[in-house]
Amino acid sequence: MLDSVEIFDPTRGSVSFAGKLLLARSGLSATTLLDGKVLLAGGEGRSGDLAVAELYDPEKHTLSPAPGMLTPRHGHQAIRLPDNNSVLIVGGTSSGSALSAVELYVPWQGLFKRIGDLKSPRTGATGAPTGPGKAMMAGGTAGSSTLSSAEVVGYATITTDRNDYPPNTAVVVSGTGWQPGETVNLVFHETNGPDPDVTYQAVADSSGKIANSQFSTDIHDYGVIFTLTATGVSSGLTAQTSFSDGANLDGCSNGPATAPTACVWINGNLNSGKAHYNEGDSAPYRVVMDGLTLGTHTVQFGWDVTDGGKHAIDYLTSFNRTLAYPSQADPCLGVTGCSGPPTLFPIPLDPSLAANGINTSVQPVAPGSFAMFGGAITNASAYGLTGAYAGSSATQNITLTFTATSSTVVLAWGDHLATRLNWGNLNTLLSVNGSSYHTHFVALDGGGGSQDKQIAADAVVFPGSITIVKHANPQSSEQFSFSASPAAGPVTSPFSLVDDGVTAGANTKVFANIVNFQTYSITENLSTAQTNNGWTLDLLTCTDTDAGVSVGTVTGTSASIPLSEGENVRCDYYNSKHPVLIVNKVVVPSSDTGLFNLQIDGTTAGTGANVANGGTTGPQVVSAGSHTVGETAGTGTSLSNYLTTIDCGSGPVSGTSLSTGNLAVNTTTTCTITNTRKSTLTVTKTLLPNTDTGTFNLQIDGATAGTGAAVGNNGTTGAVVVERARTARC
Repeated sequence: MLDSVEIFDPTRGSVSFAGKLLLARSGLSATTLLDGKVLLAGGEGRSGDLAVAELYDPEKHTLSPAPGMLTPRHGHQAIRLPDNNSVLIVGGTSSGSALSAVELYVPWQGLFKRIGDLKSPRTGATGAPTGPGKAMMAGGTAGSSTLSSAEVVGYATITTDRNDYPPNTAVVVSGTGWQPGETVNLVFHETNGPDPDVTYQAVADSSGKIANSQFSTDIHDYGVIFTLTATGVSSGLTAQTSFSDGANLDGCSNGPATAPTACVWINGNLNSGKAHYNEGDSAPYRVVMDGLTLGTHTVQFGWDVTDGGKHAIDYLTSFNRTLAYPSQADPCLGVTGCSGPPTLFPIPLDPSLAANGINTSVQPVAPGSFAMFGGAITNASAYGLTGAYAGSSATQNITLTFTATSSTVVLAWGDHLATRLNWGNLNTLLSVNGSSYHTHFVALDGGGGSQDKQIAADAVVFPGSITIVKHANPQSSEQFSFSASPAAGPVTSPFSLVDDGVTAGANTKVFANIVNFQTYSITENLSTAQTNNGWTLDLLTCTDTDAGVSVGTVTGTSASIPLSEGENVRCDYYNSKHPVLIVNKVVVPSSDTGLFNLQIDGTTAGTGANVANGGTTGPQVVSAGSHTVGETAGTGTSLSNYLTTIDCGSGPVSGTSLSTGNLAVNTTTTCTITNTRKSTLTVTKTLLPNTDTGTFNLQIDGATAGTGAAVGNNGTTGAVVVERARTARC
């Protein structure tokens, strides 16, 4: 049983800690509310079933207490009701028994309300809204019984005929599920406007339906967002909805990274579940302005260029810079009377960019144009900067003057998401959480309340990169082959690099814009021919070029790189062509059966064990410098039976070992060890008469040899190995 709360980020594939519950528990419900907060309700704790409820704020990443449920329970259903926006709490288990109690959490009242009972207590049921004012519960269990029944829970609804209204337009309200004959109060509240609340009333008919069209939007309500709360005077039933007036600021929801879509314009914040962008992309925005008179108007909007001194939306570009028009981003989508192509107006360069040190040598500023449908822009004001770039936040704004040729005008542009190429590795929002990319609608014709739409940090991905660099000594046309695993997205396998010192970029492979953050393995694969020719991998290093620290692990010829978001890793492979030394065996005569061990630096090398005539060590890679070549006797062989010379290219030298002298990189040296079988000489004694008893010492080169000491008739030295041109004496 845990008290921890964690957030899964599908873009990054990571889980992060989000706080702690008031009490450790299991079997609780989690329901997203209209304002984006999450209601965490009930559950089973160490002391039993709980009525505790809490609210998680995804913008602030905080947990705060909420009023408790009326009935402790776990394993219940919690459903946010459409056209009502309360949370229906149904069934579950309390003190070991299935529950029938039904209650509502009403966010705008901040409380739970009992609304009735199910006909059959049940836990573990399935539930979902099934139509206006109705939600169905099906199945589940009660004690040892499995239920096959289903039942419907009714609730009150409130809706408006539009989500957005031009100024001076009646708002048509309707609802269902109210107590027949009761009066329902309708409270209109401006969430971002100056006017006080307005209350009208509707009377429910015999079927519980209500209707009202007394409220109208004002001329100065451009951009105002309204909430409409309906409350039954007799029943106490309540429901809530929202709508806006005149001008709406919409952001482009292009789907999560795992399921991208064409642009869907939404009048709310964008998170990783709704949108995905990379740093340096341009996120499309639009302002829809309804009910305009034909002629001249002004529209003002702004954006946060920095957040906490980090660069956020650094400048404006065309709305279709990243997403193509109209296949991926169409500003007219869902707007009646809007059609393309738009008129264009060049976006002026913001002087604050250069003044605050933007680096355009690698990544130039992307020029762009404002696009307008149903009108034409005639002038753009100077930029109006509020705050300091290096401070907690700086906001830029601009006012456009335009001529409306239609009563509905749509303005579109793109927010450029600041990139490290422009501002430096530590100066963007790579490591910032929350909704940090803010765009503001300020005013239409000088009036209207501000709308603030945000892109959450988790919807903006900072791609990583892997750079592989080959260093070869000597530089040549030699190709070095690599494999990569997994080969996904921009990471390809196999690939080859050449370090010839001439061809630009031939020794470097860059895998840029990697958004699949996982562990990659990059392996150099030397061929047998390259190994025989002396090529070896002497050193492999990997460094995070952002922070300049080692990253990943290196094993043999392979680098394992656990790539994280925004991480740029460089791996350098250093190869040199070491000296190659070959030792060959020659035996004279070639039919001689002697066996020899061919050695380099006192150790039998390669295939040089017990070799006869024509044997070899094969190519052996050695370090630069001096080495010793020699041999030892093989099986059944004595070196004393042979004359031995070694020739490493400077002529034969007698002896069983020889120093090669300095061997340089990129050289191959062959040494030949020649063994010549020595001659044998036999001296035999003959006496006349053969019965003579005299004894004699048989000598070779002045020394008694073999068995020739004090021999008589037929005595002998036996076969004695001698070098050529020897003399025998007796």
